[in-house]
Amino acid sequence: MAQENARVECSITNCGVESSFNTAPSFSRIIPVSKTAKVKLMGGEVPNDSESPKLYDAQDMVSGLKSWELELEAYVKSLSSRLYTGTLTTPQFLKMLAAWFGGQSPADGASVGATTTGSPGTATSVNVVSDANIGVGELLMIPTANGNEVVRCTAKPGSNALTLNPGLSTTPSAGAQVSQMVNLYPTDSVGSPSSCAFQVALADSANEQYQLLGGIGGIAFKITSGGLLTISVRARGKTWTRGALSITTSVASDSMGSPIGLMNNAKLLLQATATATATHVPFEEIGIEYDLGLDFTPDAGGANEGAGGVIRASGRSFAKVNLKCKMDTQFVTWYTGKTALQLLLAVPDGNTGTSRQYIAWYLPKCKIDTAPQPIESGGRRLYDLSLSSRIDTSASGLLAAPALFAVG
Repeated sequence: MAQENARVECSITNCGVESSFNTAPSFSRIIPVSKTAKVKLMGGEVPNDSESPKLYDAQDMVSGLKSWELELEAYVKSLSSRLYTGTLTTPQFLKMLAAWFGGQSPADGASVGATTTGSPGTATSVNVVSDANIGVGELLMIPTANGNEVVRCTAKPGSNALTLNPGLSTTPSAGAQVSQMVNLYPTDSVGSPSSCAFQVALADSANEQYQLLGGIGGIAFKITSGGLLTISVRARGKTWTRGALSITTSVASDSMGSPIGLMNNAKLLLQATATATATHVPFEEIGIEYDLGLDFTPDAGGANEGAGGVIRASGRSFAKVNLKCKMDTQFVTWYTGKTALQLLLAVPDGNTGTSRQYIAWYLPKCKIDTAPQPIESGGRRLYDLSLSSRIDTSASGLLAAPALFAVG
């Protein structure tokens, strides 16, 4: 026996995107919230109930198919700097999410930015020096007199112009630097998502280390007024190894920027899909859920613990939003008329002006599913709204995505 005292707080977590299912990739550090990375290992033991003349003659379990579960929480963070020049190096945490979402724009390693606004243009049609690196369908950040704002490019009609919807609150600043965001979106192709692998190790023990392969996940966002934005990851996978795996536990720098809180200047747009002018809707609470719909394809043979790969198998409603606002008959009108709406929640970091960066959730087409419910809060009457995403069947690619999660 060689018992050890190992501190949970002194730990590290690595992640990598697998190029081949259930095969160890190269790993890089991700940084969860302290003490939230929790591993559960299953050996798939099968009971052996062989007959015996002795009543208490218990038989050894028979080893079956391995599996594992990993829970962790991480702060939602901005990029280390705005994307307005050079090439994109995607932070490892976003690489993990992109593997499960299936789509990322701009792609890792792509040229970004290198463009500024030309003549001022309008709130919904912006002239730029070059539109070469801007992808149609992306959320962008464009400066105005009100600072950087989040918009979406819905078309590039030519002559280096961008059509925006949702657009800006006012005209763009002339000669201002346009910044791109890392846009993650779900792809419905069955083989588009990838599996991920993890390493979890305690710094106080060289013997308490885990490697987890063939992982898929689900995510949930925690958006609390006055608190830090948090993303919960619930991953599950196949092959695992534990013991002294020579995983380094040295301190590593964070490849992302600072955590972001739901503090001042968060902006919510909820308006008809054709209404491009940005108008903030006051709100009191919001919850956003994205259903990645991932599962394993079964394979009774092979060496991958009963799985052959990853599939996006389910999810008619990819995004669901629960929203609490002051009473407004417009919500009832939209519900009754089954009006197609667009929803954008843009939460800034603590900076101001053109240095401001954002986290954004966007549903280009959604509807209020059930009658707005009157509720009481602090002696006041509010409306409780439930919305879910739709797709634009006339569009393709990024424009047809039911929802975006963007980091700038």
